[in-house]
Amino acid sequence: MEEALAGGTQEQLSAAIALPGNATVAPQAVADLAKMSLKIDERTFQTVDARSASVSATVDGTAWTVFLLKVEDVWKITDAVEVAP
Repeated sequence: MEEALAGGTQEQLSAAIALPGNATVAPQAVADLAKMSLKIDERTFQTVDARSASVSATVDGTAWTVFLLKVEDVWKITDAVEVAP
């Protein structure tokens, strides 16, 4: 997931983010995502049910809770919330 976000292409980004229908991400947003330093702490992975989960991550030093959705047996990012310091 970290590599897909850092890849810098729409195709790689689509492998990591759950997008509705034929939605795409603006080219500048793809470039901005590729520049950030995402570190996922796999030890914090927690399933909510068979299709949703959460995991802790840091982005450029800021803590986040990342929400995931299982799409065709692949976990993809659906949302993220910054963790209060």
